[in-house]
Amino acid sequence: MGLLLCGIGAGILLFVVLLWLHSILFKLFEINPLLDLGGTYIVYHVFADKLSQWSPTSWQVKQFENLLLTKGSLGFVLHLDKPEMSAYDMATATFGICLIGYFIYAFTLKPYLAKKKMDQEMDT
Repeated sequence: MGLLLCGIGAGILLFVVLLWLHSILFKLFEINPLLDLGGTYIVYHVFADKLSQWSPTSWQVKQFENLLLTKGSLGFVLHLDKPEMSAYDMATATFGICLIGYFIYAFTLKPYLAKKKMDQEMDT
């Protein structure tokens, strides 16, 4: 159970690090948009390739029953389509769920809140 919680924590920590790196890349966008696009590609590429190398080898062993078993394309993308999982699989699944949640936030709630804030400023 401890490794499972470590996997969840590692996935959330990776997401926070990615948000921090993305905020730096967004500042580069003001200089040149290609710096942001190229930097984002490199960050995602490095995260995908190096994540398995940075994790301890004990995290690679499939030792947990998958409580979030999901079939179909979503289960395939989040690596939740197998009956057993490792702490590494849980970290990548948590990271993927955080990315999907952030994507939904960025395209639904964030524009709504920005519009609401502008309307309040216009009324005052």
